Amino acid sequence: MIWNHAIPQPPVPQGIRDALKDYPELIREIQEGLNRSVDGMLRGAHSPPFEEAVWFFKSNFDKLYANAIAEVEAAEMGGNSQAIEHAKAKRHLIGRTSGAHHWNDDGEGNLWGYFQVYKRAFE
Repeated sequence: MIWNHAIPQPPVPQGIRDALKDYPELIREIQEGLNRSVDGMLRGAHSPPFEEAVWFFKSNFDKLYANAIAEVEAAEMGGNSQAIEHAKAKRHLIGRTSGAHHWNDDGEGNLWGYFQVYKRAFE
């Protein structure tokens, strides 16, 4: 996805990047989804932008968790104990990472700060 707005891409919060560091494809998927969500906000969403971002993270992690459950089920059907343990660990990690403390932190990649700095773009 090409980002062509006058403001930088919204950051995937550091807490999520840290937690999912072994799953760069998930971080990339989250970034692309966040970009699409913010793009919609810039085009005139009616809710406050930070609330829209909160809804994005909640629904995105619900989807990621459902996918992780499906991976566990597929691994169990395959019977490979190593694949089962890997899938279960991933499911557990996604479940833990879905908590707001991972995406609403005060450090680098602070989502609230992003919306404060660029709030005029969303008006």
